[in-house]
Amino acid sequence: GCVAAYFPMAQKIPMALAVVLEAAEVNFTLLGEDEWCCGFPLLGAGLREHLEDLIDHNIEAIKQKGANTVVFACPSCFQIWQEYYPPEFEICHVTQYLNRLISSGDIPLKELELTVTYHDPCDLGRGSREYDAPREVIRSIPGVKLVEMTDHRKDCICCGGGGNLEMIDAKLSGNIAEAKINEVLQTGADAVITACQQCVRTMATYTRRNKISLEVMDIVQLVQKAL
Repeated sequence: GCVAAYFPMAQKIPMALAVVLEAAEVNFTLLGEDEWCCGFPLLGAGLREHLEDLIDHNIEAIKQKGANTVVFACPSCFQIWQEYYPPEFEICHVTQYLNRLISSGDIPLKELELTVTYHDPCDLGRGSREYDAPREVIRSIPGVKLVEMTDHRKDCICCGGGGNLEMIDAKLSGNIAEAKINEVLQTGADAVITACQQCVRTMATYTRRNKISLEVMDIVQLVQKAL
């Protein structure tokens, strides 16, 4: 995903995923510079006619790698592939793939004493209707306690970073992030877990700027922490 490629704060997420996949002895590779944008920003800007070039390139790049399964740590990429790409490969959001690995006993997990709440990313929850896999991953980690926010699953409040809003109205984006973090703090959780690099970036930026003592993690980082 573009956010994990270009924002240093989010680059830790694919690095953590590589560690987890190696621990699970998964045969995986990366596209590296052959990975082009999925096309989500083009669709958001009304430029759908430019999508085909990206689709053709990404499909061919994966064929060249010889892969049969594509795992996405970005919910927007996952949703776009579900809705606009030809069904050439098995596709999984990372929460679904991690849930599969944990269920089959392939990821060695230690006990982790932590109380967390989970933020449903817009494109994974309302967009792809995946609410259960991330919660099953969190609950599978020994010692981790999950507490829900007042607004969760389909009613979850956006982090403030979705839909290119930050570029158009930074103040509104910040106000939404403030409302989100306030709701997180009401749960009494030690950390807020999400499954979207942009959500991590937006919430972590707000907590850092406002000196709020709250850990913001992607679910991949949580699993890495429990290895």
